Amino acid sequence: MKGYSPAMGTSSHRVLLARKGLHAPMRVIRLVVLSGMDTASKFTSPVSILRFREGYSLYNDDGEDELVIVETVRADELVTTVNREEPHYFYMYANVIQTLNLWFPLTFFEDTISRLLNVAPSQFHPNSWAFVKGYELLCYALDLEPSLGSWAIKGVYDDVLTSFEKETITFLESFNLIDIKDLLRRETNVKRLTNFIRRMKTVSDEEWMSFLAKSKAKKLQPDEIFLPDDLPVVGETKGSKRKRRGDRVIRGGRPKMWMGEFVVDGGVTVQTAGPPPAVAGIGSSVWGSTFDPAAFVENTLLGTGDSARFDSLTTSELRNLALSYDVKGTVLTHLLSARRDKEILEANSKVTRAEQVVTNVERTKHADEKASLRTKETILEAEVTTLEVLRNNLIVSLTQSRKDISELEEDVDELEETNTALKQSMADKYVDGFWSSIEQVKILFPELDPDVLAQVDVLKRIKDGKLI
Repeated sequence: MKGYSPAMGTSSHRVLLARKGLHAPMRVIRLVVLSGMDTASKFTSPVSILRFREGYSLYNDDGEDELVIVETVRADELVTTVNREEPHYFYMYANVIQTLNLWFPLTFFEDTISRLLNVAPSQFHPNSWAFVKGYELLCYALDLEPSLGSWAIKGVYDDVLTSFEKETITFLESFNLIDIKDLLRRETNVKRLTNFIRRMKTVSDEEWMSFLAKSKAKKLQPDEIFLPDDLPVVGETKGSKRKRRGDRVIRGGRPKMWMGEFVVDGGVTVQTAGPPPAVAGIGSSVWGSTFDPAAFVENTLLGTGDSARFDSLTTSELRNLALSYDVKGTVLTHLLSARRDKEILEANSKVTRAEQVVTNVERTKHADEKASLRTKETILEAEVTTLEVLRNNLIVSLTQSRKDISELEEDVDELEETNTALKQSMADKYVDGFWSSIEQVKILFPELDPDVLAQVDVLKRIKDGKLI
């Protein structure tokens, strides 16, 4: 920012003009007369402002005092090129206004010329400004709207860009879509510019549609329902053995029992009742039809020996001896019977305890399975509730999607109509501009053959120097 010292300079001075009123003729323009660059201002009093306004017209219409504002400045006020607060103005030499007889606001064509050439109002040259005004008046005389032709675009160069324009280019390049600087360098070469624009399309239509299809399919998939990892599993686990419920006898069974052993769940060893094991070497039953009691007594019980030793005993002695052995047999038989009864009671007691253990194990296992089933039931109920909520949400989403599709279809129809209308409007503007250019060529180049110009048509193209 450069300050303008009121202590230096001679008699020249500058005028500050508001920038925001250039495009709207009825907007208020704030004109501030300030000291110039290294120049002391003459417009520091209301009298000097009044004399300046009386001598020169700044607005070619009624109500000049309301649309153009001229203010005095302080003797020590500094002038800058840009005022970032209200009012937004630009500065220029007052003698430019006096020499060129400028009116404010500038017309759209005058403002466009200034922006295109990157020329500030303070840099207006009499000859150049006379050419601009002459061309503008000629267009108005021919009932044409003054505009810039394609010949006015001479390209963009980095060294003439303003800081704002450079920042804008840097911002656009941050999107990594196109190389703005490369595009500007190709601006004056039609062939290179056409090739550059064709390369801007980086994705084919088929590939793009496939991406859209994948995204749509992913969007339509419902969210997965995650169940807890510690769900109890009901049933037998691998490696476990189920208890066997066979191989048991009812209490108080047959007198001859055999107590076997087996292992139930939990490592508890119990005994089972069953038939006695077979005696090796006996074969068939002892009480079969071929059994000879006399031979059995002689061969097994009496043994072998000399029976003559009993010849000295009398009959009564032998009877007494036999009776004594009968009593012993009876006593032994009683003892054997009592022992067998005791063994049976012990066996029955063991069977009872085993049955109690089995019952307790079954009861515990049943309680665990019941609790596991209840837990699974609770989880399944929660899953059903979640699925119902998900289903309802999907139904609502589907209904809303159908509504959105219907609205979008209506929007598509409207956009298609708008697009068609815009294309037609663009074609109309192209045709109008084409014939307007032909009329301008006729005026600027009257020596051209009218028959040659008559061959030019909006639908024809130039190829190899010939109209096609």
